[in-house]
Amino acid sequence: MLYALTINCDKYGGLYQWAEAIQYKNGVTNSIFPNPSFSGNMKGICPSGWLIPSNAEFQTLATAVNNDVNALLLTGQGSGTNTSGFSALFPGHRGNGSGFIGLGHESDIWSSTEDGASF
Repeated sequence: MLYALTINCDKYGGLYQWAEAIQYKNGVTNSIFPNPSFSGNMKGICPSGWLIPSNAEFQTLATAVNNDVNALLLTGQGSGTNTSGFSALFPGHRGNGSGFIGLGHESDIWSSTEDGASF
């Protein structure tokens, strides 16, 4: 089982909780939101030159591809055409229990923008 998870990590990258992805900045945990709220770019755990996008940046990306999700998906991921060069994969996500679901079919991407008390 661990071997399979290692292969998935090598192919899809790590799966992170939000607080971990933003390096626990401004007192964040997975149940406590930042104080003060974030503004500007959020690097978090991203490598040099990368950032965790805001909802506004996601909207800009969606507009740039005329809201065609297939343009964002790597060829071979569902109906992906990768015409944008974004190269999104379907690594799945952690379900409400302890298991991981959706490998090869679903993807969740964190945003640096807080969306209410629960998201």
